[in-house]
Amino acid sequence: MSKNERLKMLVGVILIVSAIFLYILLHGTRGLLLVGIINSKIKIIPLFDGTKIGSGFINCYLVDALWIFSFNYMLSAFKSAACHILAMLTACALEFLQLVAKGFGTFDFFDILIYLLYLGYIPCLRIKSET
Repeated sequence: MSKNERLKMLVGVILIVSAIFLYILLHGTRGLLLVGIINSKIKIIPLFDGTKIGSGFINCYLVDALWIFSFNYMLSAFKSAACHILAMLTACALEFLQLVAKGFGTFDFFDILIYLLYLGYIPCLRIKSET
């Protein structure tokens, strides 16, 4: 990996971690399955309901926007279309898991739509790089 690609990965990881902390701040820890599992063994994570700041956009979609930007920024370090496809299919699977098991997060149809649109965009990236 080149220095530029490693930098993209580092920035992407930092943004994803910040998105996780922002999600916890806005939505709280009380309903998260992972927090319940950790706290059943050792009580280290405080339970709270979250804070509501600003408009509905901030509470609902700011974390999603930060997540998709950071995820795609990290993916831009990889040139292989297979890496992009695997990542988007994994993201779709995790989103559907949120629909089935409510404790994993909040399911959002628009996230699935964005991932599928990105999957349709991947062949365009290959055509552009070949010309």
